[in-house]
Amino acid sequence: MEQGQFLGAATNIPRGGHDKLSRIDPTVLNTCPSCGCINEDTSHVVRCPSPGRTAFYNDSVSDLIEWLKEADTDPQLVYMIEEFLSGRGDVKVASLFAHNLPIYGFLASLMDEVGFDSFVEGRILTELVDFQFAHYQEIPTRWTVERWAKVLIQRLLGLTHRQWLYRNAVVHFKGPDGYTHAEHERILSKMQDFLWVDPQDLLPRDRGLLNENFESLGSSPAACELWIAAMEVAISAAEHARRQDYPSSHRRRVTTGPDYAPRTVEIVPIVDTEGSIRYKRRRRRKND
Repeated sequence: MEQGQFLGAATNIPRGGHDKLSRIDPTVLNTCPSCGCINEDTSHVVRCPSPGRTAFYNDSVSDLIEWLKEADTDPQLVYMIEEFLSGRGDVKVASLFAHNLPIYGFLASLMDEVGFDSFVEGRILTELVDFQFAHYQEIPTRWTVERWAKVLIQRLLGLTHRQWLYRNAVVHFKGPDGYTHAEHERILSKMQDFLWVDPQDLLPRDRGLLNENFESLGSSPAACELWIAAMEVAISAAEHARRQDYPSSHRRRVTTGPDYAPRTVEIVPIVDTEGSIRYKRRRRRKND
């Protein structure tokens, strides 16, 4: 066979990320449901940096490496494949053999040239199989290189498919309450932002919203959404009331979170309290 030829055909890899769905349905955002990165294409599925996806990916790689050892794989090939997969496309394995084992350096350079995406889609170089065949000729083993190559392709495809299953669980799985994982995370994030609101920045009638039992509230996503809606109305009502009472030059701007705010509201000092504008004017009139 010619140099750089493949075994395996990746014809059954899912390719329905949000990058393609967003072209069909304009309401679909082209972002990763796990990490929020823009442009969720096929290659992102095995590269997603979210903690859950990364841990799941690393477990899959560990399982594959354990199988390679059980299948009497050449130890240097095991090391090469482990580094290649662990790098998730960011590691050039040829550099690992730059100053020794030149024959493995040659194979590593071919793997780098072919690329990480092709490898995790089950395309393996014929040179990789040839190296393993030569190794089997030197050791006692019950494995054949044909069986080894077939199982390696299956395991690589399985690694990618497991990432798709995890991703789809985040997008589509609904718990007993009918909400997906992504919806739970969105609700929790919005609640955390609103919890930074100062009660004194709301109208007196609405300040009780920040005295809720949030432990019990958090057990029901539907109740959380009702609370979020009530907070949005309360903030809008406070903003409207203060606009009626004070000119814009007396307003100060605050946000609903420590670093990031999904919306910004305008707040003015509490009426006639010490330090307020009216209080200071009244004091000046008395002194005069």
